[in-house]
Amino acid sequence: MPHRALPLPTRSCSRSCNRNRPDCMSGMEGTLDALLDAGRAHTGATGHTTTTSAVAGAAATPLVRRYRPDDSNTVRRIWQDGLLGNTVELAYPPGLVAEEEAFVAATLASGDLSGDIREAYTDPTRGLPNFWVAELDGAVVGMVGMRAAPLRAGGTDSVDVSRLGVDREFRHRGVGRALLTALETAAWAGNSRVITATTSSLNTPALALYRACEYLEVYRGRKDGKEGEPPFVRMERERAGPSAVGAP
Repeated sequence: MPHRALPLPTRSCSRSCNRNRPDCMSGMEGTLDALLDAGRAHTGATGHTTTTSAVAGAAATPLVRRYRPDDSNTVRRIWQDGLLGNTVELAYPPGLVAEEEAFVAATLASGDLSGDIREAYTDPTRGLPNFWVAELDGAVVGMVGMRAAPLRAGGTDSVDVSRLGVDREFRHRGVGRALLTALETAAWAGNSRVITATTSSLNTPALALYRACEYLEVYRGRKDGKEGEPPFVRMERERAGPSAVGAP
């Protein structure tokens, strides 16, 4: 049974943010590119970041760059298709399918993917949009966001992986790993100590990716104590040793 596509909203966010002005962003993009270069990536003449984590034998290497406003419809489509497609491919129970459909609709209508994605993911302390897309063969095929998480015990800074998704036609080509590499490089450069990722226990492909990238399971349980629903899984990766790269 094919999943039911939800219409993508076309409204734009009414909020404005001076940090999104080109004159504010331009001085910082080069700095982050240099940090990504220090984190096992290199920046080509086009301004993209070519990660070194492509699967051997793949036709092309993923290019990871910062999100641009003209990526918005593609990003929303990939994320929507990924979540709703999972409900079919991974055999979600009917109750969870309805919950996922409602969650997708709400996120696209009024959540962080509803309006100005770059603004929603801009770090207020550094003025950088923490949202990246991956390209293959010139097309956007994946994305990931990074959001600050509450301070942990002892004041440890941590960030959350958000909206990680890869177009189904381009999976198993190193795209997810390339996106996580870019996110991790930015997180470590910003002196974060822990990266957290949360997903359903039914989402075995995502769990396999996180484990392959050295994330460890730290918690498994049901949200709000709901009985009869598959538990969610929280994965973490902690930076080993002191920060090697200073924040820009």
